[in-house]
Amino acid sequence: MRTRTCIIGALVLALGVGAGCTGSKDEDGARRAADNTGVNERDRAAGAPTAQSAGMGKSDVDIMASIRKRVVADDSLSTNAHNVKIVAADGTVHLKGPVASGTERATIVRIATDEVGAKNVVDELEIAP
Repeated sequence: MRTRTCIIGALVLALGVGAGCTGSKDEDGARRAADNTGVNERDRAAGAPTAQSAGMGKSDVDIMASIRKRVVADDSLSTNAHNVKIVAADGTVHLKGPVASGTERATIVRIATDEVGAKNVVDELEIAP
């Protein structure tokens, strides 16, 4: 029975059933989707770094893995911060996605900077409203 309850709970969360799960309002009061579809569309612009454009060499893969491991291990960071996009190509790291605060942004940038140096980090993180 416990397994069934857990599965139902997971489905409820996945389907966004419940108050507040269908989205939020932006500054002008317009409804905005709960996901970041608009940001993802922006990131499809020609030349925008994406997971597909990440370097597949051992060093780029190792850089992304090391940064991701440190970000996820930091329990002070929000779920959004744990899920930021980390794209390394030719030793340059692009950080993208929403974070909850300036402190989270600084923490993630510091982690990336520790790995590749400040001149090789492109900070495109956004503080979520």
